[in-house]
Amino acid sequence: MTVPPMLWIPHQLVGVPLGYNVTLECYTEAHPTSLHYWTRDSGQMLHDSGKYKAVSIQGVPSYKVQMKLTIVDVSHTDYGVYKCVAKNSRGETDGTIRLYTSHPPTLAPELQSTENPSPSGIPALGKTDNIVLPAFIIIYDIR
Repeated sequence: MTVPPMLWIPHQLVGVPLGYNVTLECYTEAHPTSLHYWTRDSGQMLHDSGKYKAVSIQGVPSYKVQMKLTIVDVSHTDYGVYKCVAKNSRGETDGTIRLYTSHPPTLAPELQSTENPSPSGIPALGKTDNIVLPAFIIIYDIR
């Protein structure tokens, strides 16, 4: 039995701040096994380099493949459309992921370092104090 490539993308819109690393993902299924690669919207194929790291992880059963593209130190020119492509003797398919700029995570105002006492009652932190945030586990019973 032969099957043309099928492809699905868990996150088609991915936001990342400048200077961060990001990993894009696609999943493919095909028999016979497909040739798979990444391109930019211009059609330029992306190769492993200091900027890009492409990995394909063969699954079980062997016709399943997870494609990952890591982009290192995101700059302005990295924003835009990326395509994951899968081809075999039965056909070809591709999917697009749009990489857009986002803001880096920040602390809530009452947890940021300050020289003034906090009105919330949380002790003020000096500029060299370490911040330890509490961890919470929420368990839902959906019976």
